[in-house]
Amino acid sequence: MSFRSNILRKINSLFKFKSKPFSIIKPNESEYIDMSKSKIIIYIIDIDKNLIDKKKNLLMIFDMDFTVLNENSDYEIRDLLSKDDRELVANSKDYKSWADEVNAYFNRMKLRGVTIDDIKNRIQRIPLTDGFNEIFHTIRQIKLLKGIEEYKNTNLDVMFLSGANVKYVNWVLEKHSITDIVDDYISFSCKDIDGKLVVGDYHSHSCKSCDKSLCKEKAIKDYIDNIVNTKYKDTKNFKYDKICYVGDGGNDYCAGIAISDINVNYKNHLMVRKGFILHRMLYDHEGNPRPKSKVLKCEISLWGDGYELSKQITKNFLI
Repeated sequence: MSFRSNILRKINSLFKFKSKPFSIIKPNESEYIDMSKSKIIIYIIDIDKNLIDKKKNLLMIFDMDFTVLNENSDYEIRDLLSKDDRELVANSKDYKSWADEVNAYFNRMKLRGVTIDDIKNRIQRIPLTDGFNEIFHTIRQIKLLKGIEEYKNTNLDVMFLSGANVKYVNWVLEKHSITDIVDDYISFSCKDIDGKLVVGDYHSHSCKSCDKSLCKEKAIKDYIDNIVNTKYKDTKNFKYDKICYVGDGGNDYCAGIAISDINVNYKNHLMVRKGFILHRMLYDHEGNPRPKSKVLKCEISLWGDGYELSKQITKNFLI
């Protein structure tokens, strides 16, 4: 009898199901059962367990647009308007922040009968950057290891830190079935007010380089202070062993400053997407470091797609 058939037979004998409301994912020698009211999912742990230390505390932070997603979500939704409407909004000089400009597009969409469902559908059509499914699979596998006794002290926290908004982030997590592996997210606030989306600041800050709505340096530092005093409040002298930030944009430079300043047991890592703004901020066209890169005290690596990034994560972060 095959491994899969044997597993199904054992589950049926244990739970007496008339039908089979469960899934088998990647059969191998290890398994993890997640029970809910509607179904049983068997996750097979097929990761090389030597890839991660049994007692490491790791924090992995992802930007979303042009990083997890292969497009910019705020730009994508503009196609829901006509060219004339897009130009009208883009050419206004009344915006004091990114949130003001995004809200101007939402105002125009409401006027033109574009619904929130229309916006959600467009956001959920944006593809993941190639290879990110592999990264999410690896993260899920590592989180499942915590259910094994010898890995019970392994902590991998995953966060999205996005300059989009919380509704977009939620829709992306939902679409790609990764709500179970992303522990937290930070982004602009977003509310549905009479059928129209309205975004607002995440916090106030004094950074001169960032949009007034969000500074990723302050967001990361505040987040870590908070998690140490909440989730890990009963862990004596808790601190992360490594922090990894993955991003592409100009506002991700402040994230690099944050992880440069945070004291950990090993060196933190900034993983920069090739050919995007952050890459050009840090290196010239010949690959020589610019002054901004020399300010950062973290390790820096470059990636082009999720497959390359997955190798970087395995080589430079997990081990």
